[in-house]
Amino acid sequence: MKTKILTPLIAVLALVAATGCTTATKTRQTAPLPMDIQATPVKVDYEVNTQEKKTGTASSAYLFGFIRTSGPNTFAENKGADAQRSMLGGRVNKLRLAAIHEALKNSNADRLLDPQYEAKIVTYPFGIFKKYVVTVKGYEAVVKDVYPDKN
Repeated sequence: MKTKILTPLIAVLALVAATGCTTATKTRQTAPLPMDIQATPVKVDYEVNTQEKKTGTASSAYLFGFIRTSGPNTFAENKGADAQRSMLGGRVNKLRLAAIHEALKNSNADRLLDPQYEAKIVTYPFGIFKKYVVTVKGYEAVVKDVYPDKN
């Protein structure tokens, strides 16, 4: 009787121990280069469409506060003021970048100027499920010219 209970239990424990999550990280050491790199400041001329604002929305849902059940996988890269950490944390910050990506996805624009964000967090009973929704509105801008700053 003990063997009938013990054998499946050992098999289940071995299966659980054999499976799991793995994270792989690759790093590369670089040798310091004995050269001075001088960055040249540049100026950019944009053509801005002020007739209408582009809108983009991104949402993400979390179960128990940490298991993401839905959300975007594509984000705009933005190193400017919009990329600063928001008051509501990293999740909303990522959704801001995803909303910019959505706003510019089907246009020829290079950038969204004067972005205005609206962030909503909906919490369901007992905090079991949370939904974050971010909407951005801004003017689409196309780069017309890039030239070195003479100053």
